[in-house]
Amino acid sequence: VLLCAGAQPTAGYDIHVDSAHFDRDMIVVIAPIVPPSPRSRVAQVITYPYVLIAVPTKKGRKVRWLDRGGRDIELTGGGGGPATQ
Repeated sequence: VLLCAGAQPTAGYDIHVDSAHFDRDMIVVIAPIVPPSPRSRVAQVITYPYVLIAVPTKKGRKVRWLDRGGRDIELTGGGGGPATQ
């Protein structure tokens, strides 16, 4: 599963993977996008944070990406809509 946070305005953004589990026919990944600390010095450059995780599953399963509060982080599968592995 490839999680991409999209364009971010500075360096220092990260994706922290807390867990990944199956819920029926869906892979649920808890992985918040974490901004840099307000006190940190970061490069003023556009970055594209991502993380790739290996999950044993069948091809074509849908993925749901959530933050720690259970809120959805938008995923697209190339043409919009839910992403599939």
